[in-house]
Amino acid sequence: MVIMLHTLGARIRFLRNQAGLSQKQLAIELNMSRTKVSKWESSIQDPSLQDLLSICDYFDVSLDQIMGRFLSRKDVLHELNTLYKPTETYIDVHTNDILHLIHQHPNLKEALLKMSVLSPESQKELLHTTAPLLIQMSALLD
Repeated sequence: MVIMLHTLGARIRFLRNQAGLSQKQLAIELNMSRTKVSKWESSIQDPSLQDLLSICDYFDVSLDQIMGRFLSRKDVLHELNTLYKPTETYIDVHTNDILHLIHQHPNLKEALLKMSVLSPESQKELLHTTAPLLIQMSALLD
């Protein structure tokens, strides 16, 4: 998915798409209107604090995460595990190297998160290709 994760609306849209929900389905789950969800995602209107808490509870993310605020590598790892849900064990062996690289290059994090909308087969194929490159990049930048 080609989105900019710099906005709250984009992060809500990303979470909704990751869960495989339409705007209407999310609105039903959160007991609100589809129009409200649409306004959030298009950044016409920000959710209220109560709505943000409902969104966080539904998607099992923190307020820091949904607001795009990461305090540590642990937060970045949690976001990647929550949103991307990697299935390839290869990446776990080199997680620290990759997290270091992602922490230094936010655009890389966005690119990796965009992979989550691909089919599991496509994710595995792309991860098989990108993990070694990320490890090499990490080694070169250190």
